[in-house]
Amino acid sequence: MYCTGYIVDSQSFPFVSKHVPVLSTDGAWQPDYVYTANDIRGLVTYANERGIRVMSLLVGNHSEYLQNVRMKLLEDVVPIH
Repeated sequence: MYCTGYIVDSQSFPFVSKHVPVLSTDGAWQPDYVYTANDIRGLVTYANERGIRVMSLLVGNHSEYLQNVRMKLLEDVVPIH
């Protein structure tokens, strides 16, 4: 059995990225409304113990927030002259 879930939604980005932490610090509804790697790990373990395989989806086009900050992130990585 599989369970598929999005870890971001249209208006927020609650997943704490180790590589781009600003996504959740600026994108979560509130600072404590986030999913850490440990949260995801715990969910996967819980599901696996019950015979369920979790497939997390992180799809940028489902997040209006991510689309709005994409240019800002690119400017931070590659300065636009």
